[in-house]
Amino acid sequence: MADVYRVGVAISMTDNANQVLQALSRNILGVNMQAEKLEAGLTRAKVAAIGLTGVLAGGALLSGMTRLVGAGKELVHQQSLMLQAGVSHRDIAQATASAWQAASNVIGSSAEKNIALVADLRNQLGSMQEAVTVLPQVAQMGVVLQNLTGQDQEKAGFTAIRFLDQRGALVDPRTHEISTAHLTQQMRLLEGIAVGTRGRAGPDQLLSFQQYARLAGASLSDVGLMNLAPVIAASGSASSVGTQLSSLQQQLVGGVMTSAGAHWLERLGLMDSRRVHEGRGGHLTLDPGGLTGAGQLQSDPVSWIRDNLIPALRRSKATTTEEQAAALLNSHLRSTVIGLLGEVVRNMPAFQRDARNIQQAVSVDQYKVGQETDPTTKLNNFETAWHNLLTALGAPIVNDATGMIGKLTGVITTLTNTARKYPRAVADIELGIAGIAGLVALSGSMAVVGAALGPLNKGLKLFLGTLSGASIPSAPSAASGAAPATTAVVATRASTIFGSLLAGAGIAYEVYSLYEDQKSRDNQLREMLRSRPKESQQAQWLYDHSYGMFEVNMKAQ
Repeated sequence: MADVYRVGVAISMTDNANQVLQALSRNILGVNMQAEKLEAGLTRAKVAAIGLTGVLAGGALLSGMTRLVGAGKELVHQQSLMLQAGVSHRDIAQATASAWQAASNVIGSSAEKNIALVADLRNQLGSMQEAVTVLPQVAQMGVVLQNLTGQDQEKAGFTAIRFLDQRGALVDPRTHEISTAHLTQQMRLLEGIAVGTRGRAGPDQLLSFQQYARLAGASLSDVGLMNLAPVIAASGSASSVGTQLSSLQQQLVGGVMTSAGAHWLERLGLMDSRRVHEGRGGHLTLDPGGLTGAGQLQSDPVSWIRDNLIPALRRSKATTTEEQAAALLNSHLRSTVIGLLGEVVRNMPAFQRDARNIQQAVSVDQYKVGQETDPTTKLNNFETAWHNLLTALGAPIVNDATGMIGKLTGVITTLTNTARKYPRAVADIELGIAGIAGLVALSGSMAVVGAALGPLNKGLKLFLGTLSGASIPSAPSAASGAAPATTAVVATRASTIFGSLLAGAGIAYEVYSLYEDQKSRDNQLREMLRSRPKESQQAQWLYDHSYGMFEVNMKAQ
């Protein structure tokens, strides 16, 4: 996590982030300013102003904690999923530690994605230890592919592992064990193919190809895969290329073909008739060496077509692309085989050029170059580092927060069942609550206005006291006490109505005043940021990546 803080400090020192934070801090400072204005307008409402500030500040803190819980819940969710799958607490702790370690060492990788990737790798490889061993290499490839194609880190890394596993390339052929050196080399191969084809032959396409090619795909060498990758990228259907390659090897290497197809290959000089045997029902069997370059066809079919098939077609007077296509159509081979051979023959120059681009890309450390030169990579790195920080802060409080929510859920369920069983009682309770709410609202309004209009209240009381104690000489003696009392009652009611009206008007005026003040501040901020595009971009970035804690959306400005 030290790297996370270093990145944040570096940006704050170099990109004027402090200026943006100061501009955005009006969301927090505005609370105090509004409280001061309220105190100036209502000199006797200091307690109310402090309470208002506390409510707003408390709401902001609760909102921030909610966002932290949201950032940390995925990490805890992955831990829960592993626990449900029967993973021991020790292995879960090991997976969590390795996920954070990979997030620190592989800049741009997410801790929550890493722990999910560990769980996927454990299921694919069979043990937690092997999953933890290969995690750094897989996480690094996930970062490269995310920056190239926008694909999710976890999905890209796990798909790559599935492809390598089905291809039989996870295990080092010399030691027959999973090794980080061999896996790094295979990951570099996949990264180079993805970059060299501009993402058109990424892990998803290669996995789809391998699922249909099966043994034929597993027989490909690394060079053979690089030569075939442009064909996969150009096809738009990786599974179709896999089916075509499987059919090609089944016919030409396995000899599962008609005698007419074998005779066509014999005429081209690609098959030795002495090593071809026809059995019952016309089924053919091939002796070793029956097909010219059979080993190359298995490991690198594109090179076999370039070195054997195309020269043979030219020797048979099929020199142009059209003539070679016509010769293939008369080969009596399967349509899938003819389709693959024809595609490669027709586009051989383009495929060779693309294969050279892939070979150049494989020789480059994509992760290192991206970290040093790609601005998109750097921005993604900081975004991920920020999210990792929120995850680290939010994950420890997820259980407490969700525990309270779980208890509240039980209470709500109980209330729901009660409301369903006793609808009439609920209606009576709701009416009572509505009355209490109205009384509380009226009392609160009168309390605020009463505090603000203290001198007026005292004046009214003095006036009413004078009225109640005065005597009217012209009135009859029998009614001398009733008239002042009646006048006092009327005056009291009038003062109550007048006070309520003043309360409503005062509250409305304060709301309007607060709104106008905030609107003025927004206009000032808008004009300031219009003249400073760099700060405007930084403000928008902080809004998008602080989960709205700084609520300034510059897209709306």
